[in-house]
Amino acid sequence: MHPFLMPVVAAQALYVRMSTEALPPAGGPDSGTVGEVAGAEPLRVAVIGESTAAGCGVERQEEGFTGQFARELSVRTGRPAAWSVRGRYGATARRIRYRLLPELDSGLHVVALLAGATTY
Repeated sequence: MHPFLMPVVAAQALYVRMSTEALPPAGGPDSGTVGEVAGAEPLRVAVIGESTAAGCGVERQEEGFTGQFARELSVRTGRPAAWSVRGRYGATARRIRYRLLPELDSGLHVVALLAGATTY
């Protein structure tokens, strides 16, 4: 990037940061089961991470990444999927590692880590 553009980029970044609304996390339970297959052991699925994991932007977790991911796993494997989610808006890798990761149950079959980039 050309050095003369740095003030313009910094001003744009500040504007975006100040004008972007933080959406609340999804409501409803932070765990559930999708798919019904008689006698099949459910896949134990956990999603951990930042706002995407927290379900920011959707009404209920079932509508967000976690619910859709569990539903797709259930369809593709022919097994029910028992899902849980641990997410926080703005969670950093450090917060995920030291605060959210210890909250996960043991014996999981699948874990999805959602960690993005931040502007500050």
